Amino acid sequence: MRLTPRRARCTDCRRTHVLLPAWCVPRRGHGVEVIAVALAQRLAGAGPRVIGQRLGVAAGTVRGWFRRVVRRADELRGAATGHLHLLDPVAVPPEPTGSDLGDALAALAAATQAATERLGPARAGQGWALLGRLGLIHALASARGG
Repeated sequence: MRLTPRRARCTDCRRTHVLLPAWCVPRRGHGVEVIAVALAQRLAGAGPRVIGQRLGVAAGTVRGWFRRVVRRADELRGAATGHLHLLDPVAVPPEPTGSDLGDALAALAAATQAATERLGPARAGQGWALLGRLGLIHALASARGG
């Protein structure tokens, strides 16, 4: 999908900012949907080369996604667990999976389910965009210029 982002001027700082849909990951060429599918396939045991072939993405790009999310897995798990408890204060965090990536994605899945149950699918947001709002986009965002 080709995207032409809009820009808006901040009334406080007077600078312009790029406005992206919730499913977009800043400075990444692929949306949350493609990256989330790649992460799920990684948990299932597939390697970057196979995943890249399945999704039509270069293996190096897939490796970059994995490196970035694994590096920020603890932060992603913490953010998702925080959202989980805001949405369902009596929810029990998911059991450890044996990997940082697995723990982060399990917490993200639990928060997504809690949002959908509490708010309903229409108010919680569309699935892929909701994953982004619950922390996946922040975990994937590359450093400016890098």
